[in-house]
This record gives sequence, structure tokens and C-alpha cells, in this order.
Amino acid sequence: MNAPAGMMFPGDDGYPGKGMNFSNKALFAPRAGLVYDPRGNGTEVIRAAYGIFYDLPPFSYYVRVSSTAPYGGQLTLTNPPLPNPWQNFAGGNPFPVTLKSDVKFPENAVYYTQPLHLMNTYVQQWNLSVQKQLGNDWALSLTYLGNKTTHLWFENQANPATYSPGNCTVAGRTSACSTTGNLDQRRELYLTNPDQGKYYSSIVQTDGGGNANYNGGLVSIQKRFSNRFSILGNYTLSHCINDGDGDQFLDGVDFQDPRNRRGDRASCGSDRRHNINTSAVMSSPKFKSAALDQLAGGWQLSTIFRVQSGAPLTATTGRDAALVGGTQRPMLVGDPELSNPALTKWFNTDAFIANGPGQYGNAGRNILLGNKTVNFDIGLTRRFQVSERQRMEFRAEAFNVLNLMRPGNPNTSLNSSLFGQVTSTLDPRIMQFALKYVF
Repeated sequence: MNAPAGMMFPGDDGYPGKGMNFSNKALFAPRAGLVYDPRGNGTEVIRAAYGIFYDLPPFSYYVRVSSTAPYGGQLTLTNPPLPNPWQNFAGGNPFPVTLKSDVKFPENAVYYTQPLHLMNTYVQQWNLSVQKQLGNDWALSLTYLGNKTTHLWFENQANPATYSPGNCTVAGRTSACSTTGNLDQRRELYLTNPDQGKYYSSIVQTDGGGNANYNGGLVSIQKRFSNRFSILGNYTLSHCINDGDGDQFLDGVDFQDPRNRRGDRASCGSDRRHNINTSAVMSSPKFKSAALDQLAGGWQLSTIFRVQSGAPLTATTGRDAALVGGTQRPMLVGDPELSNPALTKWFNTDAFIANGPGQYGNAGRNILLGNKTVNFDIGLTRRFQVSERQRMEFRAEAFNVLNLMRPGNPNTSLNSSLFGQVTSTLDPRIMQFALKYVF
């Protein structure tokens, strides 16, 4: 096969059988737990546990690989002429692709690949809790939770472009050395060997060196259902840190600078520093009067109340200001936090300016914070017994029952006219009713 230099296929020396990488079969995953009753009376207990857990991404992670040459084809054309985008493309339109020994590999093709020796992602989890019974119906729990993720899979650019300042003269014409139109000619493989590097554009490769960690403290109090009501409440103070927020597809680039994964280390996108949850169930009493009991007895009211810190957000330049491919973060020149954020200016937009050509922005990932979330839902249910085998069930539910105006996240793209503004909200109050007849 006349493949460009650097490619491997099943059957080649050193290729890992039929898979994309060599498997790891000797994975040690110990797990241990401890339960201790210090007084021996069953009213308090200390629990501790530790375990290692391995994981693999879903099959959808590999779906993009099937679109690359020679099995499929994905090309990126920069400013192609219309109506014929293939007018200036060497060899003309390469589609449809036919798989044969002398298949033609297109120039500037996009590839998705993995290292031959890719370690499995694993998580170490540990916890320590103290649980205490209070009276006959109440229980208090204090818990510390922690974990560390190792070999977290991300996506990185294996063929990054470099920025060349100034003007260059090619074939007697002088123009800027770095433009959006010559991005592929500034990639590492092309600069190393233009004859072979011309076949490669973006190469998205799995980066298995990522890490993450989580530490949290949880206080929980619970009352069992007695005296016609039960309560469950908890508060969590936690912090999650990682090198990036991966996804289930190998389809993009997770790091601003492909040579500096640590430059993206910050709070996880899912990090919520404070989290309060309470729920309660209450039922109406049984009345002596049959008529009154038929009307007012048997009702059950349930509530859920939740307050959660805002989501970490990342300011982006919104365009390829560095002229190296992708979207970068801007430069941070001030304090982005405002003491009194408003919907028209949620953070200090003057703290950001666009990064320049060849420049990665120094604004960190996830340094902004969205609005906290407040949610209060209630439900009211009642079962009416019509006969021995027939009954009616009524249910009324209200979500965001207080009809609070809950702002969405602000616009974080520097090149947008709405930069820093909140233009969306979460759902208003929604009510629904249901009646079911069972026979």
C-alpha cells in the first residue's frame, strides 16, 4: 500500500493484532472495607473503605477513526473556491473512497489515532465516615470522600502548527508567513518533511496522561418516617480538579497548548463547591369522622429543596487569534470578579483582551463562575379507594414552585457582542396534574 510515511496497518511488524493498541491484562484492583462499632451497642459506627477501579471509554470513542483514510475520508479545506471546492485540490475530488492496494491518500487529511501502549484509566477511591443514631428516629452522618483518577484519557493535537512572524517570499510573492490559508504548511510534519507531511493535516491523538482528584466533606441528617413525616438533609463541601474535561468521543482537542497539558489544570467543569439538598415527606392524619377522613385523610406532601454553587466557566477568544489552529483563551489583564454581578455584566469583561498571533492566552481554564442554582419542587398525592379492587390516584406536582428567576450562564466568548452577558434562564414554574384509575 502506498501509504504516507508514519502509518501502520494490521499485519505490519509491531502492530497490536486487530486492536488499535496493546491490551493491559494484568490489572490489579484491590478493594477493602472496615466497619467498627466502638461502643458495641449498635448506635454508632465507623466505616472506612478503599478500592481501585479500572475503566474503558464507550465504543463511541472510536467512531471517528472509521472516517479516516484509507477506510473513510475527512478533509479540511481552508477558503475553498466555490462552486467547485476541489478546483485547486491536487488530484481533484478524492471521493468516493475505494479501498484497494493502490488507494490514493488525500493531502491535508484529518486523522484520529492512539498510542500503541495506552494505559487503562483507573480511579482510587477512599472514604471515612462516622454515623450516630440520635434518639429513636434520627441519625447523623459525617463523611469524608476522596478519589484520584490516573491515566485519564483526553484528546491532543499530535501535528500542531507553529507560528512564523513577519513576511515570507514564495515564488516571487511576498506575504505574511502565517495566515489562515497556510495552516497545514506550518504543521510540524510538513515542516519536517514536506513531501510526506503534505498528507497530514490535524492528527487528533489520545493523551492518556491526564489526572484528576476530588475531595469532599459530607454532613447528613436523616429522620425515619414516624409521626407522619420524614426528613433527609445533607450539605457537601467539595473540590474537583483535573487537567481537562474529556468526553465520550475522540473528536477534538482538549488543551489550548498541545505541548502543555498542565496549563489547563483547573477546577473540573462539574465542580460545585457547595451543595445543599433537603427532602421531606409528610402525610395527613387519620380522622375519626369518616366523611372528613375521606376528604382530608390520606394526603401526602413531598418536597425537594436544592441550592448548588455555580458552574466553573472558561473565557475563550472565540477565534484562532494565535493562527495555530483551534480556539484559544484570552489574555488576563485584571481581576475578572465583580462584587455585584449583573445580568448585563456578570464578570469584569475589561479583565480580558485577545491573545495575539503565536500567543496562547494566559487566562486560566474555568476561572469564571456561573450563577448558583436554587430549586424547590413539591408534590401532592392522594389515593382514593373506590372498592376492594378499584382505586383512584391523584397527583399534583410543581417544579420551581416559587417561580424564581434563575439566570443561566453568561456568554464567555470574547469576540461576541454579548460577552459577559446573561441572556438565558432556567425553567420557570411548571405545574402538572395526573389522575389514574386502577382496576
